[in-house]
Amino acid sequence: MLFLQSCSHYQLGVPLKQVSFHSLYVAPIVNDSFVPQAQALLSVQVIQLVHESNIATTACPENADATLSITLCEHSRSIAASQEDDSFIGSAFTIVLKASINLTDNRTDQVYVQNYPVCASIYEITTPTLQAIEYQDMPILTKKLAQNICNIILNLW
Repeated sequence: MLFLQSCSHYQLGVPLKQVSFHSLYVAPIVNDSFVPQAQALLSVQVIQLVHESNIATTACPENADATLSITLCEHSRSIAASQEDDSFIGSAFTIVLKASINLTDNRTDQVYVQNYPVCASIYEITTPTLQAIEYQDMPILTKKLAQNICNIILNLW
């Protein structure tokens, strides 16, 4: 019986540092990727996901416990599959959106995450209008990126 009581307090692995913030300021997203609609979509999606995790977001950094800043770094597409008759023409593409995030505690100026790379990708079968498909799929790509960002800032600890 004594042995079982001592095991109840055991935690596997290295103890993680607990980060406790109850409000978050999401700074305006910097767009270095030249994707025109991504920063507005990503901002709204990150704020929605943070709200779902019961953390309040504020419009003023002075009222927030922590600040999240996001920089969209790169938007790229690469050929994932080529056409049968011409290997230089793609029939499917992988579209990638990369970002860098910083998370800082406003109360102590402690940096939790600094220049942490985050990316999301989607696989797209091409049609004659690849740009139109990229435009339509941008909310899906930014939603995946927002989920990855929130997983890092909310589940890292």
